[in-house]
Formats: sequence, structure tokens, C-alpha cells
Amino acid sequence: MPINEAGFVRRSNLTKEQRREAELAVYGYPKDFMPQQNQNQPTREELEHMRQILARFGETKTIKEFDLNKPPAVAYRHQEFPKAMHDHTARVVKTATSAAHQAELEAAGYVTVAFASEPPEVELDASERAEAAAIDAKLLKKKR
Repeated sequence: MPINEAGFVRRSNLTKEQRREAELAVYGYPKDFMPQQNQNQPTREELEHMRQILARFGETKTIKEFDLNKPPAVAYRHQEFPKAMHDHTARVVKTATSAAHQAELEAAGYVTVAFASEPPEVELDASERAEAAAIDAKLLKKKR
């Protein structure tokens, strides 16, 4: 424990009245000083004026409550552009930003139909099918 800290809290032996007089003396107030209790309370006219302001503006700006784990989603609105344009020969995708740009890309050989993600399967002839079956049989034997 550091030297400059007290090991326990000293309780005051002053009464409430003595404590109040000491606080007033510290802040420079006379002993008979009595703070005004209603200093921060508005008058009836001010209350009525505030109620009128709230009635005029308060209802238009209400607080919306929502679940933070599931915030409100923006409604879907269909947009024709941007649109993905695909070149099947070079497997390139470009974005068309307008109808004119789409016409330019179509003239260059691009189409809106996406290319297959996997290359098409190759047709095997009889000898290749027999070779594939032999390899499959070897693999099955190794697994057992």
C-alpha cells in the first residue's frame, strides 16, 4: 500500500446541520442561505407553450424501434442495369451499364446467358470406357 493513502475511511462526526453549515462556508454562502427549490421548474405558461410545440412537431418524428440483430431491410426494387454480359469463347464477363452499352457488347459477341461453371463432359468411345472401368475396379480394390 502506498504511503500517502489512508488504510481506512474516516467517518465524519458532524451532524447534518453542522455538515450543511460547513459546506455553505466552503462555497462562501452565509449560514442562513436557503437555496430556491423551484428555480428550475417552469411556469404554467411555459409548460403550455412546450406542450403546443410537442403537439406540433412531436408526432411527426417518432422513434422507430427495431431489433438490432435483425435490422429493417430495404425493399427490393428491380433495376435493369448494371447487367452482366458474357463472352463464351474467351470466358470473360463485362458489365453493361446502359442499353447502348449492352448493344455495343452484343455487337462484340457478348451475350446475357451465363456460361456453364463446369466444362461439358466429354463423350468416351468403347476403348476409353473400358480403360475407365479398369481404373475404377483397381480403386475399389484398394479401398477394401
